[in-house]
Amino acid sequence: MHVHFVVHESFEAPGAFETWVRERGFTAGYSRVYAYEPLPQTADGIDLLIVMGGPQSPATTRRSARILMRRQNEPSSPSVWRPTRQ
Repeated sequence: MHVHFVVHESFEAPGAFETWVRERGFTAGYSRVYAYEPLPQTADGIDLLIVMGGPQSPATTRRSARILMRRQNEPSSPSVWRPTRQ
């Protein structure tokens, strides 16, 4: 089984999830969004996707969420996964 982690912040870590993967002899891949590492282009070969937290906050307003969503939809955004159509 191959597990892929999407890590949004430098202070986040897969922790117990990573231990669980290792103890079972599974393989793991990582997309460290904060370091601008690419997200997978397809889900081929990924059996389990674990997406770690991110910068959400109860104080987030609708306006700031719309701004963030607009930024994430820009082609240069490292946090957008645009799967290829087959």
